[in-house]
Amino acid sequence: MAFFGLAQVAEAAAAPVPAKFEPGSVSFVSPSLGYLLGTSHCSHAPCTAVLTTANGGKAWTKTAAPGASFATTATRYVASVSQLLFANASDGWAYGDSLWATYNGAKTWQQVDLRGPVFALNSSKDVVYAVVGNCSPSGAKCATPALRLERSSVGSHSWHTVPGLTGYGTSALVAVNGENAWVSLSPLDHGAAKLWSTTDGGTTWHSLPDSCYQPSQAIDLAGLAAAGGSTVYELCAGDPGAGSEGKSIRMSTNGGSTTRMVSHLPLGGLAQGIAAAGTQDVYVTAVSGASDIYRSVNGGRTWAAFILDDGGAGLSDIRFTTPSFGTAIEGQPVDGAAANRLLLTDNGGATWSVVKS
Repeated sequence: MAFFGLAQVAEAAAAPVPAKFEPGSVSFVSPSLGYLLGTSHCSHAPCTAVLTTANGGKAWTKTAAPGASFATTATRYVASVSQLLFANASDGWAYGDSLWATYNGAKTWQQVDLRGPVFALNSSKDVVYAVVGNCSPSGAKCATPALRLERSSVGSHSWHTVPGLTGYGTSALVAVNGENAWVSLSPLDHGAAKLWSTTDGGTTWHSLPDSCYQPSQAIDLAGLAAAGGSTVYELCAGDPGAGSEGKSIRMSTNGGSTTRMVSHLPLGGLAQGIAAAGTQDVYVTAVSGASDIYRSVNGGRTWAAFILDDGGAGLSDIRFTTPSFGTAIEGQPVDGAAANRLLLTDNGGATWSVVKS
């Protein structure tokens, strides 16, 4: 069971957006209400900032932020945060090398001690899961952290370790839809990914096969997207070269017990992530000399590309709150990329627009 540390941010009244704010992670709980984590120029560290909007990004105000630095090259593993997720208007988490929770819509934040960095976190409206390492990769004798899965009820202060779900490294995947969830962790020998699913909110778990794994071509599971009920999409990727990578989509309608190949995506770009907005609308992000959002509206059978000519800034946090409304982060504050922007779509990803904060 985890407990709160002493660090807590005092309640802050809404304030103007700080100068030179740089977005790093976004989470909307409805097409109107959203939260944005990032960093800004300030005279006293940490310069982490959280913004909130109540009108779909048309206007933003500054609210309270976790008492931790936003992750940079120098602070990525020094009690920093880089990711944000809200389960509802009140309950949210900022995470990275440290974990912070809010239960009142970012009016205050409290640090949660899970005894290690959080490499992945996802939630339904009822349950939140976190993949936690036993140490930070920057620490001595910690090249390969041992991973475990922690579970908590949304709104609760208590976390509990899920028995038997373990792995190694710094990459992990967690997809959640209602009572259904999928978790992928890497083994110590870098073989096929270890994949589990639950259909009862995390009470019981079942081991699943890694259908993506093709060691002769260096292809493995690179993304999971919950698409409603027991439907899940698997992004398989590997064999990269010259700004391209083999990418394909597999689909399961029985929670991952069996999967079927749906299609191969265009080779352009290295796979970054996958999202679903229902059982038919699927999105894959990739990066090379540009940033690409591949979109399918027929369950992955055919694809169209939305290309951002940004020099390869990359995309993260692609999420859909409704089938029409989605968000993504282009670039990152720490990367020095020409583009570092919040993107929004209100037409199911057919077009994306820059949201000014």
